[in-house]
Amino acid sequence: MKGSILILNSLTAGILFLGALMVWNKPKQSNLYTNACISLFLLSLSFLFLQLILEISEQQEPLLIVFLESSRWLIFPFFYISLVSYIYPSRKMKRHWPHFIPFLIFLFLPWIHSLKPIPAVAWSVKYFLLIQAFLYAFLVEFRLKEHLRRVVHFSASGEGVNLIWMKWVYYALVGMSVFRLLTLAIDGTEFFVSLVYFFLTLLLVKYAFLQKDIYPENEDFLERSLKNLLPDKKGTARLTSMQVDLLKQKVESILLSERLYLQPSLNLNDLSLRTGINMHELSYVINEGFGKNFYQLINELRIEEAVRLLHSGKFGKREMGNVGVEAGFNSKTTFYAAMKKYKGKTPGQLLKRR
Repeated sequence: MKGSILILNSLTAGILFLGALMVWNKPKQSNLYTNACISLFLLSLSFLFLQLILEISEQQEPLLIVFLESSRWLIFPFFYISLVSYIYPSRKMKRHWPHFIPFLIFLFLPWIHSLKPIPAVAWSVKYFLLIQAFLYAFLVEFRLKEHLRRVVHFSASGEGVNLIWMKWVYYALVGMSVFRLLTLAIDGTEFFVSLVYFFLTLLLVKYAFLQKDIYPENEDFLERSLKNLLPDKKGTARLTSMQVDLLKQKVESILLSERLYLQPSLNLNDLSLRTGINMHELSYVINEGFGKNFYQLINELRIEEAVRLLHSGKFGKREMGNVGVEAGFNSKTTFYAAMKKYKGKTPGQLLKRR
């Protein structure tokens, strides 16, 4: 059993290390800072498993063990910073330095403890990671809710931009910390926990590598534009009602004549470039003129297109996924969810009523 656990932990550490290299060298990725943060998160997580390997194999490497022990305090900070860098691509490391204070403390704590024993050291090393995990859980929830409120004003597709996978991965990481404590308290759970680590690592590396940039970082006015995507709570009018009506007609004309809503990757920046209206004014026109956010506007047009296709008689019951693709949705799941939301029925039910 001990050999199987050692093999699983070695594979997990290797996958995380290779994943870090893959993400660092992701092709066609503009946000290099986000890549670096994700890579360092995966790397720090791999160090945790390397420490487990040394413990299982009973290797005595004091300096290496101290470093690996300290690196665990980087796992949750790097994860959180990665999330923030996806949401705010122009923010840099200088704003995040306080997150690394625990790492610096625990890096030098063993040396200080060797000079003058500190009774709470053993307890803090054992439990602080779990405390840190729950503290960051609140920050992750807050940032994701903030992101989801804003991204619907920028993107017409939830998949690939909502970052929900990061929420579930984070809670899985917290679960891993709990499992780790269980292995210390309950005999016979080590193999099961190591197996969970292994499969979770495969999913983590997959999603980390496939995640693309959400916002176009090459825009000089990106940060200012993103701050202005949400409706103005103060009620300050950016445009007159006449200007809103004129721009609404222009947006509607281009959307319908060029059928831009059929593009699965369409976002506010694309529509801004096509209409010649800057992003924050375009978002204001959509909010005030159409009474919707960007996500609702585009997906309602897609649903109307899907209904038309269903009524055309060209598609059978087994071709519902094709209807969604033709209407501009990037997956069958998204198509079904949108149809249920806006029409109250599934595509199959609408097809029967034809």
